[in-house]
Amino acid sequence: MAAQQLFVNAATGVDTNAGTRAQPLRSLTEAARRINGDATSKSSEIIVAPGLYVLSQTALFKNSKAYTATDRLVIRAEVLPTTLHGIRSRCQLW
Repeated sequence: MAAQQLFVNAATGVDTNAGTRAQPLRSLTEAARRINGDATSKSSEIIVAPGLYVLSQTALFKNSKAYTATDRLVIRAEVLPTTLHGIRSRCQLW
C-alpha cells in the first residue's frame, strides 16, 4: 500500500480540500481525523506549511494502524529553517 500523504496550510487550506499540495487542508485536527479514518495505508505523512496553527480542538492521532519502524506516522515541516537566531541550524532527518 502507498503511504497516505496530507498537506496542511493554515493560510490557504480548506478542510474540505483533498489534502494535496495544490489543495491543502487548513487544520491539523482535520489531518488527524483523516489519518485515523484511513485503514488502507500502512504509513502516514503530514506535511505542514509555515504559518500559525491555532488548535480549537485536540488533534488526536490514534495508534490503530500498528505503525512500525518503516511504516510510521511522520509529521514534518514543508520548509526547514536554515538559520535560527543568526546561528546555522544543524537538522538531521531520521
